[in-house]
Amino acid sequence: RLKHLSFIFSTEKAQNPMQLMRKANMLVSVLLDVALGLLLLSWLHSNNRIGQLANALVPVADAISTLCPPLLSISCGMWDSQPALD
Repeated sequence: RLKHLSFIFSTEKAQNPMQLMRKANMLVSVLLDVALGLLLLSWLHSNNRIGQLANALVPVADAISTLCPPLLSISCGMWDSQPALD
């Protein structure tokens, strides 16, 4: 994104119409990203939707955390069973 922003706001004039359209497309894309991000944040902030989302995701995180120890022991056991390199 930093490369796109430096390209958009460079002081150099566009060399051809294709480069001008590319700059315009990138500028519209960045502005649309910012607008959608602000819209999403304002929607999440209203009616305490962030709290509702957090309450919905905590049980999912708990379920995933119960799956992690067996997977971790399997992966560690796999590394222990391989012979050491000299």
